[in-house]
Amino acid sequence: MEAFRASAHVSFEAEALEHIRQVYPAAVKGVEEARLKQLISKGAERAGNHGFKARGPVRMFLDFLVILGHEFDHDPVLFWVSDILKDREDLDEMAQAARLHLHVTTYLDLVYGPKGEHVAKGLEHLAKAPTEELTAVGRSFETSAIPWLQALHPRKCAYAGAAALTNLMQTAQQASARCGLPTPEGPPLMLGLMFAFGAGVLTDPLFPWVAGSLEAGGEAQMRLERLTVRTQTYMRQALENRSKG
Repeated sequence: MEAFRASAHVSFEAEALEHIRQVYPAAVKGVEEARLKQLISKGAERAGNHGFKARGPVRMFLDFLVILGHEFDHDPVLFWVSDILKDREDLDEMAQAARLHLHVTTYLDLVYGPKGEHVAKGLEHLAKAPTEELTAVGRSFETSAIPWLQALHPRKCAYAGAAALTNLMQTAQQASARCGLPTPEGPPLMLGLMFAFGAGVLTDPLFPWVAGSLEAGGEAQMRLERLTVRTQTYMRQALENRSKG
């Protein structure tokens, strides 16, 4: 039985790896296979913690990790995901998976659009935003951060609501301080990353350049500038990939 389980795990990992590469080529482009396997392994484990054991629901969970961020089930902006996962209402695994799938696909259609058209404007702005913009937002972070996010992606902000955005602001401030980023630019940069790529972006296997920028050493200002440049480079590439279909 142990050999069978091990064989089944390897089979599922290979299947999931091929699925992710085929369905989300832009998202995984340049990401090492070891990181993708890490995403699959830890994602399947987390899916199991939420009651998803069958191949279909687990693969759905992995899809959402790629689309929404690898901590989407704990993301302040996606608080409703956590509510759905906790409130099972005696539903079996397949019914619960269908319920989550319905809510997430509705969210993606409304907030991102069928072809991601609602997010393009925000990406374009961030890809070209001068450092002075981060400085201005950071100097009055408590009052300027949410209007800044609303200008970047109004649909996402409207769906999340002010309370969720405030929670994300606090999370970003704490993460910026832990990473030793300088103020006033650090908190808004971290907020932008978490808003665009998910609250777990610092440890997301699909965005190794984020942690890499912070761990590469140097003074705080140097790490901030390195992270800013790599963030804007990534966003420009994402826009180019989108334009290519």
